Amino acid sequence: MLLKIDFRSGDAFRGPGSSLLGAHPFAPAGSRDTGCSRRSRPVTPINFKSYHFFIKTLSTAPLIFCLCPSLFYVIILNKIHLSATNANGAKNMIQYKNGQITVFESQLYKTTSTVIQTEDCIIVVDPCILPFEVDEIREYVMRIRGSRQIYLILTHSDWDHIVGAGAFPEATVIASANFQKKNPEEMIEQVKAFDDEYYIDRKTPLIYPNVDMIVEKDGQPLKIGNTVLTFYEAKGHTDDGIFAIVEPLGIWIAGDYLSDIEFPFIYSGSKDYVETLEKTETILANHQINILIPGHGHAAFSKEEILKRKNESLLYIISLKKAIRSKKEHAHLIAQYPYQRSLIKCHEENVQFLMKEMEGES
Repeated sequence: MLLKIDFRSGDAFRGPGSSLLGAHPFAPAGSRDTGCSRRSRPVTPINFKSYHFFIKTLSTAPLIFCLCPSLFYVIILNKIHLSATNANGAKNMIQYKNGQITVFESQLYKTTSTVIQTEDCIIVVDPCILPFEVDEIREYVMRIRGSRQIYLILTHSDWDHIVGAGAFPEATVIASANFQKKNPEEMIEQVKAFDDEYYIDRKTPLIYPNVDMIVEKDGQPLKIGNTVLTFYEAKGHTDDGIFAIVEPLGIWIAGDYLSDIEFPFIYSGSKDYVETLEKTETILANHQINILIPGHGHAAFSKEEILKRKNESLLYIISLKKAIRSKKEHAHLIAQYPYQRSLIKCHEENVQFLMKEMEGES
């Protein structure tokens, strides 16, 4: 295993072609893969800044590496694993929890997986990403399940949202009609590419699940005892996304929309994306929303925060299209978002996508 750590920046990259100066750290030697890692292929640099061990190890790491590189790698990997475990031995994944909702957060992309328990059922949303994270979600669900049926909601077909589906073979799967139409082999190949890149082995099988309950229209209901789920199509990021409202708890599962850390990633169409955003007021008017949970980032707990995210996303799309038409600078449109080194690639791919889309419209 080739692990390269730049102690000036705290960035760790593995693999041939690593570079801090532009080439994608996991690209083959000589290549220039600068694409958005979640759009085309599931690879990402791991940033160790967030781990407490980095500062403690900084002064001795060069010496350990010089004397025994193998020991150095073992220490690093052990520290990564231990950093995900608190003093009680429980995985430190929980972003938010109350009596009915547990929002798990992956160490990659701040991807959320939500578990909802009502008196009638257990609802699991997009279990992901790393093996120990999927295992922890599975273990938690089994602890609280009792005799209740499990429903697995897959908000869309991106690899980082389907990777843990195989951990719940007993679940009733809910997804969109377009989700069902995808080529399973192509979808799973993206996950396998990620796992091969990092030499990851999983206990649970990688599957692209068959959909038991297909979402086909806005307002489609599902009643499970006193629990009512209402679904809305959510296209634009992908062509197979859905929103899910869980009542009477007032939970809005938003998939890859309305994030506080990401601008819109437009994979299927800007018009569809705007139409999805415009459903925000309808949903807020028709449902008492207490919490919105995006696929990446942090939950929102107020109508004002939800509308703020909607308006910021809408402004980004409108402003970017306007800048493209007038051939003006547009990098400032993502200035408010963190993780700029990665997100600039996604922004640039949005530009290329919109340019082609706008050419087709003219």
